[in-house]
This record gives sequence, structure tokens and C-alpha cells, in this order.
Amino acid sequence: MCKGRALTIMHVGAISTESAVRGAQAAHKYGCDAISCVPPFFFRPSLRSLLDHYKAVADASDGLPFFVYNLPQLTNVETVPAMMEQIVRHVPSVTGLKHSALNFADIRAFTDMGLKCFSGSGYLPLPALAMGAVGTVDAPLSLAPWVYVDLYNAWQEGDIPRAKARQEEVRKYVDLVIMFQAASHVCKVVLGERLGIDCGEPIPPVNRLSDDEKQEVLKAAKTAGVLRAPAPARR
Repeated sequence: MCKGRALTIMHVGAISTESAVRGAQAAHKYGCDAISCVPPFFFRPSLRSLLDHYKAVADASDGLPFFVYNLPQLTNVETVPAMMEQIVRHVPSVTGLKHSALNFADIRAFTDMGLKCFSGSGYLPLPALAMGAVGTVDAPLSLAPWVYVDLYNAWQEGDIPRAKARQEEVRKYVDLVIMFQAASHVCKVVLGERLGIDCGEPIPPVNRLSDDEKQEVLKAAKTAGVLRAPAPARR
């Protein structure tokens, strides 16, 4: 669908290696530019099992750039810099990672290793860039991408006051996304209203909004100014 207009990174993580391998094969078959993968979860893997898992997934993608997804809050496996060094040695196609762990300082360690590190915190995009991250991947960005893009451009241009102003602005988008602890459904409701497309509902057991909660979300989204995308700037 992107037709070369944007890079696509498909997340293929799964509870079993077999399922993750099938996802990686599909990513390659259908033209994705890269894959991302959380570590195996539920059954906590040893380092050897983790490396074997990632190697199998990487091989199945036929060499697509591989981004480790570091999300210990949900997987109970934290990819720390020492572990990442082992992964890079074992899986040559590893290009970088999405770092959603709470230890923000590790962003610097990963970038010092030559990895492309995306922050998973939509609340702290500017501090992440200052630590060496190449960008941010998180739900709030989908609600106001123009704000995050302008923040990134300001950083690249050395316009720190503008970047800081945008950093202050993102708080309201994060607050919107976390309403009722149903981030996925909040995004679907807001984007559906803005685009005029029924985005459906999250797959159970992911938290879902009641009809009354949907109306509260839309009211908050209107206040936050995200029910309409801004008109393109004239050049």
C-alpha cells in the first residue's frame, strides 16, 4: 500500500518461534523494508534460546534489516547493552531496536554501538533525540504526526526553542491516548473520526471503550485539536 512512499517495518513477534518465523516470511514476501520482533514471552527464554529464536526469525526474513523490540514491561525480558552485543554477533541482520524499556540512558549505549535506536516513548521525543535516538515509535504519534515531525525537523535544523515548544505540546496527546487504559481503541476511535473510516475495535482481551467512553474520548480529542489534520503549509 505504501508503494515506495514510506518505509515499512512489520512486527513479527509471537509467543512461539514458529509463528514469528511465519510472520518474517510474510514480511519478506509482501515487500516490507524491515522487521521488528519482541523476545519470546510467557516462557522466559535463556540467552541461548533467545539468540536461536532471533536467528531463526532473521533467516526467515531473507536478510531484511532486523529491529529488536525491547519491551520488558510486557515481555519480562529486558535487552540490556551487554545482551545486545551478543545478539548483534549472533544475528548479523540486526540493525537497531525500538527501546521501550524504562532505562532511558541505554539509548546512548545502543547508539554508541552503531545501532539505530527508536524510542518507544511518545512522551519524551526530544530527550530521546538528545540521547542519540533516530526517532520515536509510539501510539501518540499517530494522533498528531505533524507535531512530532515538526519537532524532529526543528531538532535537525538546530532550532531548539521550536523543538522544546513541540515537546511541551506532546503531553496532551499522550494524556489522550492513555484514557481509560485503552490506547489501541482510543487511537481507532480518534483516527476513525478524523479519516471517516471505521477502524473497528481491538481484538479481545485488549481493553475496549464503552459507548460513553468513546464520546468522552472524542470530546477530549476535539479539545486537543486532533480531529482534523492541519492544512499543509504553503511553500
